[in-house]
Amino acid sequence: GEKGPEALKNVNVRKALAYAIDRDIIVERILQGGQKPSYNWTHWAIADFEPPELDWADNMDQAQRVEKAKELLAEAGYGPDN
Repeated sequence: GEKGPEALKNVNVRKALAYAIDRDIIVERILQGGQKPSYNWTHWAIADFEPPELDWADNMDQAQRVEKAKELLAEAGYGPDN
């Protein structure tokens, strides 16, 4: 069978994690080297790499992403009480 945490087998949980990570905080306060926030595993400067269009990355601020993450977790059966 599949290995790994049971919760991560749910696509909504994985999406919620992607929405909730504050990439701006990572580059501004942790890395502090002028990096660009990343929304995928491939570095933006790789030759011929064209990053996928992610509507939520381009058109939602972090507060909206967190709210979407909460909705996705609720759909997956997770909430404040569980």
